Amino acid sequence: MMNQGRSASKTITNQTFTTTQVVNDVIVEPSVGLYQPVYPLTEAEFMKLRQSSMVFSAIAGYLISFGLAYALPLLVNHALSDPKTRAPLKQADLWVAGLTIAVGLVLLGASFTASTERRSLLTRIKKHFSESPGQHEIRMGQK
Repeated sequence: MMNQGRSASKTITNQTFTTTQVVNDVIVEPSVGLYQPVYPLTEAEFMKLRQSSMVFSAIAGYLISFGLAYALPLLVNHALSDPKTRAPLKQADLWVAGLTIAVGLVLLGASFTASTERRSLLTRIKKHFSESPGQHEIRMGQK
């Protein structure tokens, strides 16, 4: 801290500052690190990264819904029937429900890679970091 043009040594501990403190004549140790230009990700770009392909998502939703709607009555009837007279579930019904749900889940996963806006944004981000690799630097402290 400065006191009428003279340097005064003062130690401050256990205090929280909520405003910027200007301190003159401070020696800061050099900092060694890997420094890389940042990618200025906007909120709009972030939202594009979170989006999936609407077509694949819709088809996936229909298939999963169909598979569950097909399987649920079969499973409920099977569970509520008398165990002594219960007929086993038909293998074809299990295949229809299982494959429909599985294909829907695969399409749901594919919807995130099929989004053209998402892919183009990821390509731009990848290009930024490949053209701006990190640099090892020693940044000197200020006096």
